[in-house]
Amino acid sequence: MGILARKIKRKHPKSEKEQYYYSRVSAGRVDTLELAKEMSITAGQSVGAIVGLLQDMHDIALNYLSMGYSVNLAPVGILQSKINCKGVDNKKDFSTDQIKKVNVHLLPSVPFKSDFKLTNVTIVNADSKFVEYEPKPNLPS
Repeated sequence: MGILARKIKRKHPKSEKEQYYYSRVSAGRVDTLELAKEMSITAGQSVGAIVGLLQDMHDIALNYLSMGYSVNLAPVGILQSKINCKGVDNKKDFSTDQIKKVNVHLLPSVPFKSDFKLTNVTIVNADSKFVEYEPKPNLPS
């Protein structure tokens, strides 16, 4: 079926003019156990083994990220740590108080983004009719 989307009306961020946009409709959330169940079928491993591997990956990736490394989860993408902080005019005035938050970011791989761009979009109209959008191959990034 593809991604579900619906029309929404919101203000344009620059002009404040209200316009219609397409917005993704959430189908819910898939948890680790559901992923592990599907992976166990294709990998020929037990669900518990896969959940354990995912937990180990979490712990090990967190350790590498905290040491300043990026973590390549090919073919999905790269995990990178990010620091958001306030700027100061004078170097000697800078301290850890300027740090607003520390976060992690997933930079999708080129193949992952390319495959995702080929995903169909199903538009959900107000009258509950579905309209299919077929992506055009080789769209620029």
